[in-house]
Amino acid sequence: MSLQQTRQFGSWQYLCRESPSLAPCNLFFKQILSLDPSTANPILFSSPAYNDVDDNLDASGVGVNPHCFINRASVQGGLGNIAQIICTALALVFSLILFAAAKRRIAAVARVEFATLLALWGLIDVLSLLTTGGFFEQGTDYIVWLTVVQMGLRSAWFWSLLVNGFNSTQLLEDGTPASIVTLWTGGIAFFVGTGYVAVDTAFNWSGNLPPSDPPEYLISNGLFVLLLLWPMIAVFLYALLMIYVVFFLLKETLPAFWFTTSLLSFMLSQAALFALGYTICDGSNSRVDGAFVATLLEAISLGFLFGGWRSITEDSWYGYEGPQEPVYPTKQ
Repeated sequence: MSLQQTRQFGSWQYLCRESPSLAPCNLFFKQILSLDPSTANPILFSSPAYNDVDDNLDASGVGVNPHCFINRASVQGGLGNIAQIICTALALVFSLILFAAAKRRIAAVARVEFATLLALWGLIDVLSLLTTGGFFEQGTDYIVWLTVVQMGLRSAWFWSLLVNGFNSTQLLEDGTPASIVTLWTGGIAFFVGTGYVAVDTAFNWSGNLPPSDPPEYLISNGLFVLLLLWPMIAVFLYALLMIYVVFFLLKETLPAFWFTTSLLSFMLSQAALFALGYTICDGSNSRVDGAFVATLLEAISLGFLFGGWRSITEDSWYGYEGPQEPVYPTKQ
């Protein structure tokens, strides 16, 4: 069966075939798995070893009809995506260290909001470890639900980034009810909205998001916008806000280094994930792929983002040399 190919708007076909360890592809794998076996088998597997779909599942990795993938842990003596597992674990520890450092900066602008941003990233790291590490068999409900939560949190994270940008300008005063409500209301909206689209794409419960026609196109405009376009828009807007803060409000150059390096690291991480994934996978004989490089670069980006935030905020009150904790009046 020769599959039709497309790169039209909303299609994940090319990405799920050429970019190993791309978590959203878990959703499309489940979607196609619900089809008739004679239709699903050639769509899901580039070289199906068996006529029955279930017989091919055991050896399948992340992706839909991937040109290269890493075997699941315990299959053919494999360790799963071991490089991704190690790097994601290190990234998780790093994000927790940054979170603790942010919480200690009592008087810093947007301390609560930035700590929330770091906590969300830590949760995303945990889920990424499970959805792309090669622990679960493809098509199971476990990996689908973990992916749903991961994608919802990732979408919400970029909203949190944008709120932090507005906090830095003080257009939205940090720590106020308005700021906290905006952060959580928008974050929950993105989490729920993305989660709904992800769940319905995988399970088609409502019937509103059925497989594309033909199904191998893997079209989901909602996921395309929320997981690919929305992050780019949020990063672009955040960059504009930081340019305004650094060059027009503070008139300093050092923060520009931190934020620029953070942006470049993030861009390189996406290039490693989407453009170099297959090259690395094929060159390593399916032992590693571009996911671990992307994970490391995203962690580096987060570190430089923290450095930028730290460079434009204060961690103590001017002229106060005592303990850096709020002191509340006692009742007489």
